[in-house]
Amino acid sequence: MNFSIKTFTIIIVIFLALNSFISNAKNRGIFNENRNDCFMNASTQAISHINELRTFYNKFKESAHSPNFENHKPMQVLFNYLNELEKEEPSPISGSKKFRAYWVNNFTTMKNFKTGQHDAQEFISSVFDILNNEFNKYLTEASENITQNPISTFKLQIKKTITCNHCGYVRSIDEPGYLLPLTILYGPLSDLKHCNDLTCCLKNFFEPTVMNDWTCDNCRQKNARRLKTISFLPKYLVIQLKRFIYGGIANKLDDAIKFDPIIEIDSDIIDQSIKEKYHNKNFSYKLLTFICHEGGPSGGHYWAYGKDSNNNWYKYDDSNVTSITPTILIDILNQTKEIGTPYVLFYELDEKTLFSHERVHQQLTQLKSSLQELKTRLETLRKKLEILKSKL
Repeated sequence: MNFSIKTFTIIIVIFLALNSFISNAKNRGIFNENRNDCFMNASTQAISHINELRTFYNKFKESAHSPNFENHKPMQVLFNYLNELEKEEPSPISGSKKFRAYWVNNFTTMKNFKTGQHDAQEFISSVFDILNNEFNKYLTEASENITQNPISTFKLQIKKTITCNHCGYVRSIDEPGYLLPLTILYGPLSDLKHCNDLTCCLKNFFEPTVMNDWTCDNCRQKNARRLKTISFLPKYLVIQLKRFIYGGIANKLDDAIKFDPIIEIDSDIIDQSIKEKYHNKNFSYKLLTFICHEGGPSGGHYWAYGKDSNNNWYKYDDSNVTSITPTILIDILNQTKEIGTPYVLFYELDEKTLFSHERVHQQLTQLKSSLQELKTRLETLRKKLEILKSKL
């Protein structure tokens, strides 16, 4: 059968259209039913890319050892919503009004989300707090300890070590959370500077700080040095770029902040306990999904980007889902075009690196144990030789 160039072109166009249709059918959008649900829709799309939540649901929904999800409404509501997103249908899902109303009507910590536009990171933190408690209850009721709380994979802990510059007294404070809040501005108020990439934001967050007004608990003198380190590494590192400034006149920092698809967490900002376990290695995190914002502090619009299991990237803009080419993704990461400002970034730990560190740690532990055993045997042999020598 002979095809003309025109016919062949039409077939290719139809094929590409069908391929796009099938691909987007696996990446459903969400209708913005309240016309200001974009903060919630973007947050939900980002959360949907977390494998632990999906694995938890799939593992427990058919298990005879699992309590009934009906008794754990927050989990049921979230999983039902995420399951709708996973259905291979081309149309966006509805229900954002009902989904929002559930959280607002059942939890006092979320009453403020009833109407209007809100902060995406505040919504994520509030929902995580609720889910963390509910998952813990669920696992307590389970007859077998099959898995961990999936929200614990976001657990981040910052250790603040304050050292008095007079007597050397040390005070440590551990601050747990789900997000790492990074400021864009840095330096003294009289000479504020702006970061232009994520590396700068990370560096300034962990920069040692002089605390002139801090009073020592031991000598009651002022002036100390504060050092911040990561004392608990999460599987999912969620970074918030602090763009909104409140107090007096609200403002938003629209600075272009470049960020990489892979970031290294330097051992210099890792607590000593983790360094000893993993032998001072850096840790790699891979970009999984992120939320962008455009507009001012009292409004604007949110949307999300995320990659699937085949490393294909998509833009989730309420009901619209579009594929993102590598070129466009590079433009977004490098902030070379006016495409909104990145606000909340989700990175996933490269577990191959972590596994290799753990393996080295296990091997060294085994080696130490073997050496100790050899030392004990040599000491026993030495004593026997001493006894034998005394008899000669």
